[in-house]
Amino acid sequence: MGNVIPVNEERCVELLNEISNRFDSMFAEIKNDVQDIKESVDRIEANYGVVSELLKLKR
Repeated sequence: MGNVIPVNEERCVELLNEISNRFDSMFAEIKNDVQDIKESVDRIEANYGVVSELLKLKR
């Protein structure tokens, strides 16, 4: 059989918690970025609507 590496269960739990915390943090950042993108799209759509109305008025 191959070599068996002893497992420190407490250290494994610490590492899993650290990984979980990092994923939570990254997810929160991504969620904020998505919200920023949505807000930008809303502004673009609003600006498009204003420009469209102005062009109709000029005709």
